[in-house]
Amino acid sequence: MNDPNILILVMLLVFLVPIGVAAVLALWALRPWLRATMAGTQLTVFEIIGMRLRRVDVDAVVAALVMARQSGVEIHQVDLQRAYLAGVDLETITLAWIAAERMKMDITFDQLVAMYQEKRLGELLDEGGGKS
Repeated sequence: MNDPNILILVMLLVFLVPIGVAAVLALWALRPWLRATMAGTQLTVFEIIGMRLRRVDVDAVVAALVMARQSGVEIHQVDLQRAYLAGVDLETITLAWIAAERMKMDITFDQLVAMYQEKRLGELLDEGGGKS
């Protein structure tokens, strides 16, 4: 038991395993956070961890936030999470929200989600586009 190789191996395991676990956790949460931050959206690491625990597709939420931000439209990550959990395609609903905002339609994000679920979203945007 006094073998120095075993002692070195045990010390490496004691230090490397926690560092490896921390690195994996950091990549798990920091990659989407970095992407969101670089795009100028407000998203915390704790919100990302919460999304992962709720089994929300973090990459889809971040992509939608970035898309909305680059279009100059305000959208909240909580609304996107609710929409995702309701089975809504986030890219489609984000594009619809951007179009509705640009057409200055008097509609809420939740109403858009409901229309998506009822498969009436295209009708609304066609009508709104015809009025402008």
